[in-house]
Amino acid sequence: MEQSNGSTATQAIPTWSSPGGEGEGSYSSLSKLWSRVGSMLEPSLKHAILHRFSAPQSGTEPIHYADFGCAVGANTLGFAKFVVDTLKMRPDVIDRDIVCHFADLPSNDFNTLFKQLPPFTGQGDGSVEERTWFADGVPGTHYGRMFPRSSLHVAITTLTLHYLFELPKSILDKSSPAYNKGKVGCHGSSPATAEAYAKVSRQGLRKFFECRAEEIASGGVLGFYCLGRRDRAHPENQLFDEGSYYVLDIEKTWKELVNEGVLTDESLDDFNLPLCHPSIDELQEAIEHPPSAFRIEKLDFIEKRPLADKPMEFDDAEAYGKFMAVMFGNMRPMLASHGLSPELTDKFEERYRQNCEKSYAVKKAAGFPMNMSMCVAVLVRK
Repeated sequence: MEQSNGSTATQAIPTWSSPGGEGEGSYSSLSKLWSRVGSMLEPSLKHAILHRFSAPQSGTEPIHYADFGCAVGANTLGFAKFVVDTLKMRPDVIDRDIVCHFADLPSNDFNTLFKQLPPFTGQGDGSVEERTWFADGVPGTHYGRMFPRSSLHVAITTLTLHYLFELPKSILDKSSPAYNKGKVGCHGSSPATAEAYAKVSRQGLRKFFECRAEEIASGGVLGFYCLGRRDRAHPENQLFDEGSYYVLDIEKTWKELVNEGVLTDESLDDFNLPLCHPSIDELQEAIEHPPSAFRIEKLDFIEKRPLADKPMEFDDAEAYGKFMAVMFGNMRPMLASHGLSPELTDKFEERYRQNCEKSYAVKKAAGFPMNMSMCVAVLVRK
């Protein structure tokens, strides 16, 4: 039977990108699922743009907006339209050009995003609402500089800051108390492992806010939300809702395939998801880290936020398994970068889908929980 251990002397951070395209299984096809989450940020972001944002004194200078970790789909474009419409409510902005910069990793499907852009004013056939703003794509990591100094006026990042910029080396060191044996991530790991994750997370948060402080002009606005925890104690407990945490099903599937000889023990021990949900005080600490370039307008923790307006429904176990397999799409490039062949990845996905189908009755009885605990913030550049 084919095996793969995916082990290397050192481990680069696994590739994590949203599934491209627009068909079944793509991020675009799932984007409506995340639409309700954005409503947590919009009121405070709108207030900050209308009442805290300082527009450039030159009445002809364009306004620059950036979406860090933009991905693709309706939510990306919906946020851009929301920001533009809000900016245009200001008399000192209404006649200015606005440029929307969509920034993400080079692996993001920018081509699909560009195809989804509505036509620019005067270039459409009248069948859809035209856009009044310019657009471009910027590849790179938001844990480094992506724009010139003081060039941005409004920026957001959504569901990104819980991704690590690198994995802690100690979790792969068999002689270290932080060695993450038998686990695929931070949740449920030893306290030493979880603290190693949390330390890298705190370093990444400081990098992010330091870079945005360079890029956002004085009086500019930065809004974000990410998966989070209420306090910094016990980072090994990442759960916002056990029924919603699909990583547990991934770990279960991996252990089954190890027990059956399809995958090796080393493949599980060497694979680690680059995820660590920051606590609200860790975020505040990173934002206020000297020289503390941002003023906090809003910083809230929201516990178990439902993704959907009403409980999710599925016709049967097969339909639920198919939906969860679509959610699994983010994992495929990570498994490939870990050394799993396409055949093994297909086998992994099929077993994962089967396990989800087996849990259908339990999940149905619980109302198919799909909740997230979030940290939400709006900042103003000093």
